[in-house]
Amino acid sequence: MKKIIAFISALLMLPSPVTTYAESAETLSETVGNTTFYYTINSNNNAVITGCESYEESITLPASLGGCLVTSIAEKAFFGKFTVSSVTIPEGVTYIGDNAFSGCLSLESIKIPQTVTYLGNGCFTSCSELQNVELNNSLSSIPDNCFNACTSLKNINIPDSVTLIGTEAFFGCSDISGIFIPPNVKVIGENALG
Repeated sequence: MKKIIAFISALLMLPSPVTTYAESAETLSETVGNTTFYYTINSNNNAVITGCESYEESITLPASLGGCLVTSIAEKAFFGKFTVSSVTIPEGVTYIGDNAFSGCLSLESIKIPQTVTYLGNGCFTSCSELQNVELNNSLSSIPDNCFNACTSLKNINIPDSVTLIGTEAFFGCSDISGIFIPPNVKVIGENALG
């Protein structure tokens, strides 16, 4: 019994383990113009936009929030923002999460800055008014369902840097008149152009 008590006492005297998180659990907010942005700070001390509150049709994402560089747009950050017709993404953003702009039914155009190297699955799914998309030469893939059900998309230029077009990436793009697929594309997923 004395050994058990000594063992428990020894455990209690050990320093507490340090826990690290990829992103802080605390959601912060900052108002820029007429838009309130919600964000977290990741382990690299960069801001990750997790959402916004705005009645504006055009939203310009800030390059920094809380004094930290904005480098990511989180999963579903702008999901279902029905009134947003245009979004300006600043240089410095490298990551756009899954379904980040999915369901933005009024979104008409998007330009992906050169710094973005990752697009998440379904990031523009069901953006039914999306007509113009400018992709950059830093992307290596067009992920699954990326532009699925973008029924107003007329044409798109896939950069030479892309090697993979995901499953149903352009599925249901009924208004599309042409896609040039560069020779570097090695994989085209099922129903990518269905």
